[in-house]
Amino acid sequence: MITLERDATISAKVESPYQSGMTASPTLSRAPDDRLRNRAAWQDVIDYKLVEWGQDPGRFVEEGLTPPSAMAIRGACVLAGILRDLDREAPQRVVPSGDGGIVFERRKGELFEKIEIQEDGSVEWAAFRNSRLQSRDRWDLNTRNARC
Repeated sequence: MITLERDATISAKVESPYQSGMTASPTLSRAPDDRLRNRAAWQDVIDYKLVEWGQDPGRFVEEGLTPPSAMAIRGACVLAGILRDLDREAPQRVVPSGDGGIVFERRKGELFEKIEIQEDGSVEWAAFRNSRLQSRDRWDLNTRNARC
């Protein structure tokens, strides 16, 4: 388990999610400027999406969606911080799932990665190649005493 100062943990399998070996070591393959941009992109997700959603979850009710739950928002904030610190590529889309959760999505060529933080704070990850499921897993995320 990876442990952060803010008492959040996640299973170590998050470090290399694609079982196909497509992303061997993102840290080694990126220039320092790219890593800084990536960290900034994750921070934007936290500061300008997740925190704002936590402050005004009712905005989704008007659209007929169940707003992200407090547990989902807290889990998404913690997960975003962990993935940022592991230098994982930031998502291209962050959207409410519509049933109280939050979804991070990223596409790179023929690969598509989806991370869903469910209403209860549990996390499910799935990777697709050409729209076919390649791998799926459930990540153990402990957010005790963690804050967004």
